[in-house]
Amino acid sequence: MSTTKHTGSPEEQRILPTIAELRDNGESDPEAAIIFQALGAASTCWESMEGTGVFQSDRAKRIGDELLYELRAIPAEQEVETLRAEVERLRKAGDAMLERLKYAKCPTCEGSGIMQTGRPNGEGGGDAMRMSVAPCTTCEILTAVKEAWTTAKELNVTPSER
Repeated sequence: MSTTKHTGSPEEQRILPTIAELRDNGESDPEAAIIFQALGAASTCWESMEGTGVFQSDRAKRIGDELLYELRAIPAEQEVETLRAEVERLRKAGDAMLERLKYAKCPTCEGSGIMQTGRPNGEGGGDAMRMSVAPCTTCEILTAVKEAWTTAKELNVTPSER
């Protein structure tokens, strides 16, 4: 029995230890320990223990296991809701980005789709430039992002409902 009190009166003493106390005492699974201690304590809540029969510890363990499973599922369900909200936030951000990209001019090639690079030719006194023309890689990346996002929207990619 824990000595932690809710108030000053002896009848208000805690029946069960706290999770922190169980952790401090080296309990490897304090949540499970408190559930099983609660089941054991609740099984003795009869006004008279005479003639109560045999305690079915296997059934009490099964009840504790089921309760523990359900309690541990609560944070997972909350995490799923958090992830769904994050997916929706990212979807909206992606839609906004796609809308901006429709009208954006590439900062590298200024929208021509061709990137020109120059380097000294070495001939003609070093002032001459040898020009190289290639597809703009920035435009290629932006196009790939637009196509990927558009395809995802067309496929209606959403988190699975469970």
